Amino acid sequence: MAELICIIPARAGSKGLINKNIQNLGDRPLIFYTIDAIIESGLCENKNILVSTDSIEYKNLIECNRDVSVLIRDEKLAEDDTPTSAVLLDMLRKYDDTTEFMLCQPTSPLRTSKNIQEAYALFLEDKTRPVVSITKSAKPYELFTELGDNNKLLDIIGCDKNYRRQDKKDMYYPNGAIYISTKKQYIQDVSFFTQNTAGYIMSKKESIDIDDKYDLIEASAYL
Repeated sequence: MAELICIIPARAGSKGLINKNIQNLGDRPLIFYTIDAIIESGLCENKNILVSTDSIEYKNLIECNRDVSVLIRDEKLAEDDTPTSAVLLDMLRKYDDTTEFMLCQPTSPLRTSKNIQEAYALFLEDKTRPVVSITKSAKPYELFTELGDNNKLLDIIGCDKNYRRQDKKDMYYPNGAIYISTKKQYIQDVSFFTQNTAGYIMSKKESIDIDDKYDLIEASAYL
């Protein structure tokens, strides 16, 4: 059976909410929700839960409270514009091509161990296709527009222009909670998003993504 590793990227820098990955949510720092959900899923050994960070503070906090692997990434992989793909490719170098890996971002605290198990089960149905967690959009894409000069709404449509919500197809977006692939497949595509990617549907509550203090307040309300 192929080895599964779970990667949690946790860079310290954040403009929307300073040190958001270790902000307290309920009874513990934000990142602990992701670590605990992976542990509770029982899908991989604790040593294969890999937190990638550029912060000694994060490393000490996690290692003193959770039995997982914390890796300090190279400075060149901790810039504001460093893509997640660069971090993943660097971490995957020492693993075999058959290695399965799951990326779980620490900003999705309400993702559950059951979500992780179900997404992985979907992946096991066909390992040639990546799996990405998704959420049903509350608003159809037709209602979105750009804002031009002088606050002009570009290509806007509304209820008085023959728009009927019930006639529109359900739309989904990636919620950032779970991504799964194999090393071989990821190196080939350098992305989880391919013509063959499968979507694992999560509820709106489970899909809360912490980007600013208002997201943190919303998550706290659910808790």
